[in-house]
Amino acid sequence: MKIAAAVLILVSAGGAWSHFAARRAAPVLVHVQPQGDALPAANKAVLILADGNTVNLDSAGSGAITRQGTVNLSKAPGHLSYAAATNGSGNPIYNKVATPRGGIFKLTLSDGTNVWLNSASSIRFPVAFSDKERTVEVTGEVYFEVAKQVVKGNPVPFFCKAGNMEVAVLGTHFNINAYNNETDIKTTLLEGAVKIKQGANTKLLQPGQQSLVGKDGQIALSDHVNMDEVMGWKNGYFVFEEANIGQIMREVERWYNLDVEYDGPLPDGRYNGRISRATKVSQVMKVLELSGINFRITGNKIIIKSR
Repeated sequence: MKIAAAVLILVSAGGAWSHFAARRAAPVLVHVQPQGDALPAANKAVLILADGNTVNLDSAGSGAITRQGTVNLSKAPGHLSYAAATNGSGNPIYNKVATPRGGIFKLTLSDGTNVWLNSASSIRFPVAFSDKERTVEVTGEVYFEVAKQVVKGNPVPFFCKAGNMEVAVLGTHFNINAYNNETDIKTTLLEGAVKIKQGANTKLLQPGQQSLVGKDGQIALSDHVNMDEVMGWKNGYFVFEEANIGQIMREVERWYNLDVEYDGPLPDGRYNGRISRATKVSQVMKVLELSGINFRITGNKIIIKSR
């Protein structure tokens, strides 16, 4: 794409400087005063127990909240923990933690594995793992710091399933993005080693690599991964590298629990930048507006108007 303009904007949002740059055709800037606003994501999640009962975690008090089998559940602000004296035996008891759009939450599983859930994400897991394997199922975007577990001298493998894809690990840090409205399931390895399995296809990931599993079930590997972009959601930033407006607004939808509507074709352009996720949505959109995006906020909707 021929570059006709490059815009770099510095914005002070909540005391933290942010920047954003756009590569696109020269824009005609038209300011539309926002008619509403939305707060950033906060600690919100629901716990679904084995019997189907639910616990609203954002309103539950700190301390012990319930017991599942022999496992005690306790909550601190934004953090749910499972404490099991021994591994499970017999039929496993499953729980599920799910975040809504506009919610994030941290979870510590009974084996000591730490899990961070991005907005509109979920994890289903046994409250106590067996001695032979540890298996969880996720949707949305989830970051794992998997605890190593050894039973009688043998490491207990950890499996993470997202749809038909499976990630096999022994002890590692990885991020998985499996939102239904994204084109690929992306697994990014920060530390250790994992094996990606999709049907009969398998790939081994090394730290710094990312796998992409497409709708056709094929696995592609990428060595050119911007870790700041991958981990931006956990570290409190929107980080974009050569992102189009559709990619950006899908993240905005999930983070602020808003719907996005396009008045005309999607605006052209690729965007690079870093914006604090602690800001209100109007501040994020104003940065994009100065980069050539025309928008307005009405109720629970952001309308993007093409020029």
